[in-house]
Amino acid sequence: MTPAPTETINEVDFCAKMASAMNALFAANPHYCFAEARIEGMGSSKSQQARKDLRLYGHDRRIALTGEVKLPGNIGAFDAKLVRDAAEKSEEANTKYFFTWDVNTFVLWDRSLWDKPLIERRVNVWPLRLSLASAKEVARRESLEHIERKFLPDLVRDLSDIVSGARRDWSLPPDELFLRALQSHLEWPVSELRYYLHDQAQTDKGFDAKLQTWMRDQGRDILRNDAEEWRKAVDNAAQTLAYIWTNRFIFYKALRMRFGDLPGLELGPKIVTPEQALRRLNELFGLAAKQ
Repeated sequence: MTPAPTETINEVDFCAKMASAMNALFAANPHYCFAEARIEGMGSSKSQQARKDLRLYGHDRRIALTGEVKLPGNIGAFDAKLVRDAAEKSEEANTKYFFTWDVNTFVLWDRSLWDKPLIERRVNVWPLRLSLASAKEVARRESLEHIERKFLPDLVRDLSDIVSGARRDWSLPPDELFLRALQSHLEWPVSELRYYLHDQAQTDKGFDAKLQTWMRDQGRDILRNDAEEWRKAVDNAAQTLAYIWTNRFIFYKALRMRFGDLPGLELGPKIVTPEQALRRLNELFGLAAKQ
């Protein structure tokens, strides 16, 4: 018997499902600044490669928010090219805000902050907290239901508050503000590291073996042949590594404030490979440890 094909989803169909769910939320909350979500753009909706964009319209029938949607796999929500493409669409539509969404992470950006570094143009970040790794994982009924019923309601409410200018008091206690800011800043490197670890483990057996050894040294049981468990293990590894390096950087910066003779964390123009960068950082951390 021929096995049934594994269900998957493409970007156009995903956006169509999200637009339908958003429209239901708009209808139930007429005070939101959004009136309708549409899938518009070039190409035929029958094609999986069609260029279709998710756009949100206000009650004045003008585009209120637009952006770029990508399914998990190769491009994250913080990808510089993706952000530039989304910003160009925002400029054409004359909207202040735009978004990038790789399903796992929805990022809202402020186009008016063009003179700021890219990372500082973020308004807010909404993590899905499912760490979906592929279109097949997105297509699962439980994944789509989680997005539509648990993720979108809060997201749409927050977006309406921000875009309309009626945003609620986002102030937080200093400790929680620090933790959220840290988590938000780490979304980018964690996302990129997750993709890198997954791709390298798929194509390089030596790297795969070293990664599994490191995971076991961290006290984590590995089920390499279970796709779901492996995905969780890689996600955990990416987060762990990001926090390890973050702690080292914070430790170094704190020591440098006290011991001004410590050099800065700049790598310099002669360092062009990851190996050179690691060697230089280890040298710096060694100097800090001797203080």
